[in-house]
Amino acid sequence: MCRSQRRRLIIVLTDTRRPGIADFKIDLKKSLNIPNAITASRAVLAIIAAFLFVSDNQFRFYWGMALFVCAGLSDLVDGWLARKLGQVTDLGKVLDPVADKIAIFALFVAFSVKLGLPLWVPALYGLKELTQLIVGAVLFARVGRPLQANLWGKTASLVLYGGALLFLLGALFWDSLKVVGLVVLVIGLALSVFAGLVYYRQLKNMPPLTDSGTKGD
Repeated sequence: MCRSQRRRLIIVLTDTRRPGIADFKIDLKKSLNIPNAITASRAVLAIIAAFLFVSDNQFRFYWGMALFVCAGLSDLVDGWLARKLGQVTDLGKVLDPVADKIAIFALFVAFSVKLGLPLWVPALYGLKELTQLIVGAVLFARVGRPLQANLWGKTASLVLYGGALLFLLGALFWDSLKVVGLVVLVIGLALSVFAGLVYYRQLKNMPPLTDSGTKGD
């Protein structure tokens, strides 16, 4: 990215006079709810699990496994609970995919360090997410509101969690499962890329908000 491109990106992201950014507000009172707390805990649990995984202490290793399972289950619970309780918020729409990305990347790195997961898996995933983050930030600055995680994105996350679990079981018990887990992870990465393209298209086609908070023509 050249200097002029970086300057334009900074202007787009920091210009609060743009209607979209000015109109985007998070209701903190509504956002402090159980579903959002579960979502945020997913990233925290995954990071703790990653540190426990790379420990030489077997007891800590199994604690890491337990936290890994909890992190994966939280991805199934938070969205359902938010819809059930009528607590879907803009903050939750932002937190959910971010928590997924942090959790999955942390686990991939830990698996590479401890269990022999090929380094290209976390490298490709990290590169894809970094690219999506930059593009998404620019488009968000234009439309001024978050876009809820799409079905492809949630499916990709579940497939990646499943692939990671299979790889883990293979590393612990059956070597053949490591190959199966790696194949599932590749499928999950492909779905993740496709979900990113769908997300990009949805954001690109959303009209920006006007100063009154309504969609522009």
